[in-house]
Amino acid sequence: MGQEVAALSKSVLDAKTLAIFEAAVELFGAKDYSGTTMEEIALRAGIAKGTLFYRYKSKEKLMESLLLEGISTLLGHIDSISASSDVRSFVEVIFRSSYDFPSFTALLFAELWRNDRPWAKVTKEIASKLRSKVMEVFDPWTLGLDPIIVFSTISLSGLEAARPQGEEIGSIDETIVALCGAIERMTGTFSN
Repeated sequence: MGQEVAALSKSVLDAKTLAIFEAAVELFGAKDYSGTTMEEIALRAGIAKGTLFYRYKSKEKLMESLLLEGISTLLGHIDSISASSDVRSFVEVIFRSSYDFPSFTALLFAELWRNDRPWAKVTKEIASKLRSKVMEVFDPWTLGLDPIIVFSTISLSGLEAARPQGEEIGSIDETIVALCGAIERMTGTFSN
């Protein structure tokens, strides 16, 4: 994963926070949330367990902070193009964010669809914000599709493209063009 969290982060995070977030994303991805302890996160981040608890009080608070920071950055990337509201720019930002930050994207998806977690209120807020961003570009409800499904399809395509593959499935640009074409045909919206 390397510096995935640092590159993803919109705000300037201090070195300890970056180390904590990177460790948490790695461990939650490898072992799931329930299989990861705060002690393991502290060890991987190179900090004392007491420091971790001082900053976040609990693993739940750490997860909330991680999700909020990551989504804040993604929404910032989307906001940077949403004034143009063209499908191609929108798809490209979501696809490339997922491609460039697969560990965070996988974590987001693992949590976005669950409502049995202590941070379910946070994930519902995230889903609401993502729905609004999709709706700024086009209205998938007219097709009977929840905007989260559209967001998820684009993001999962980016995740799939980021996986090591045995055979070449096409360039990133070709994949983005194909996704845009499919969305445009379904919705009747067209990029310039």
